Amino acid sequence: MLLSSHPALRAFLRAWIVSATLDISSALIYFGIRYGVPAELIFKNIASGVFGEAAFQGGAHAVAAGLVFHYVIALGWTTLFYFAYPRVPFLRMNVPLVALVYGLVVWAVMNLVAIPLSRVQTGPMHIEEALIAAAFLVVFIGLPNRFIIGRYFRHTGEAGK
Repeated sequence: MLLSSHPALRAFLRAWIVSATLDISSALIYFGIRYGVPAELIFKNIASGVFGEAAFQGGAHAVAAGLVFHYVIALGWTTLFYFAYPRVPFLRMNVPLVALVYGLVVWAVMNLVAIPLSRVQTGPMHIEEALIAAAFLVVFIGLPNRFIIGRYFRHTGEAGK
């Protein structure tokens, strides 16, 4: 099999798929339970970053676009972590600490830079929602990336060279 002969690619893909899937699953569950927001609307909201309000009028294509955009964004965060890991000694430190810092960085960049520059319509930021969103990113983006990618580099001995 192609992936079995490429452990670096296998680790990278695993970190990406696990973190992206956990992150979107947490959003679907949280917003579904707390606010009754259907999954379709969450994906359309993601798609609105590119398509603006028109995404909410779209059908299955807008939902699919939101899903694809989510996984592409997560791919970017996994790629950054993967290539930074062997070069940034801090990333090889304590797993929970690195997950905390990386999750907070992801939250800050997404909420203070990416979303304001996108076409997503936002309201005022509420501290409780911001803390919950940051916690989700720590657990569902920071931890899987640090754990899976860190494990790969630890086993290969390539980190820090």
